[in-house]
Amino acid sequence: MSWTGSPRPLRGGVQVALGLMLAVGTPGTGMAQEVMGGHEAEILLKGLSYDRASGTRGGGALRIVVVHAVDGRADAEALALLLAAAGPGGKATAIAIPFASVAQLMATLEKEGATALFVHRSAAAIVTSLTQVSRGRKIPTLAHEAAMVDRGVALGVRGSGASARLVVNLRAAKVEGMDLPAAVLATATVIQ
Repeated sequence: MSWTGSPRPLRGGVQVALGLMLAVGTPGTGMAQEVMGGHEAEILLKGLSYDRASGTRGGGALRIVVVHAVDGRADAEALALLLAAAGPGGKATAIAIPFASVAQLMATLEKEGATALFVHRSAAAIVTSLTQVSRGRKIPTLAHEAAMVDRGVALGVRGSGASARLVVNLRAAKVEGMDLPAAVLATATVIQ
């Protein structure tokens, strides 16, 4: 299968239209229940913010690359906007890119100075390749589905709304260079 496309930079700013789009889904996807909401994004990024090793990546700036398959483009772009808006002080940046090859992904991570790699649900089939790239570069992986954390992504979210909870794959987090405090691990669901 060949995926094509070009990176689309997305910068933050919380907007009502974005919140509505994420709540009801993006046109043509029919998968509103699978799109991460603002509260879940905040939990995920809050968990990432406790990484004591984050200062060694990107000078402390949060730059997220959202990797998706071509069929996930609309959701991935909306998700990138949400992540940028939910970032600390609204100063995070995010870019949604379709996966074409490992070499292309590595070049994009380098060019963008990525400090985190978000695995969009449309890229679930290649999660192993994505985590191998992130581990080689010591970039934390994120996902909004707990099943992705079971498959090797470092941080994710289980549940939604008020019942949303951070999920940490401890082995993956350590291999990706993360250093999470015991207090965070005590409040998260931890997968060994």
